[in-house]
Amino acid sequence: MAVDLERDGAARSRTGERPPLWRPLAGGALAVAALPLLVVLPEVGLPVVFVALRLLASRFAWAARVDAALRRATARVRKRFAAMPRPLRTAVVAGATAAFAAVLWGTVSAAV
Repeated sequence: MAVDLERDGAARSRTGERPPLWRPLAGGALAVAALPLLVVLPEVGLPVVFVALRLLASRFAWAARVDAALRRATARVRKRFAAMPRPLRTAVVAGATAAFAAVLWGTVSAAV
């Protein structure tokens, strides 16, 4: 499957120039910083990884392909979630909130 790099986080800007060097450097630094977060608090680490991937996608085609695949998967999940009956959506959100609170409680309790 071909990825339209111009639409999905191109390796070049609209003017045809390469993006500033700080973007891939910041993306790499965020990716490295997210690794411990993924182990301790995946709920916090995953968004950091997604931001890092988006920054890397401005310079690298492989990151643009991965970013595009993640965006397609996210769109599918949103569509399925929107198609759920309201009580089921409420239960899913309540369960996810309870799981996040339990992980956060366990992490804070272990640190004290």
